Amino acid sequence: MGRHWAEGTTVLAVEDDLLTAKLIRARLELEGLRVLEARNGREGLDILKSEVVHLISTDLMMPAMDGYRLILEIRELPPPSGRLPILVLSVNSAEDDIVRPDYRAGSAKTRRS
Repeated sequence: MGRHWAEGTTVLAVEDDLLTAKLIRARLELEGLRVLEARNGREGLDILKSEVVHLISTDLMMPAMDGYRLILEIRELPPPSGRLPILVLSVNSAEDDIVRPDYRAGSAKTRRS
């Protein structure tokens, strides 16, 4: 394909919808990326604490721990995990629900829900 990634570049895909997760995995693997999957934020955090990950893709609305909470939890981890790039993929169409100032990367403000 067009891009060349370093061998072993790993993406953690956190997605509860099985079809969407399958599509994400297929596309990333076509790019030569290693893909780890989690069905919710709790699973994603567990994987992140035990695996070397270079990028995180997450849905927002998931059971057990949603994407908002996952992002907050990740940002509280020490580097390098706490500073990984996070790509949000969601069918949520309300911009105010997606871009919330207190959930932006590096925000000192946190919300406990």
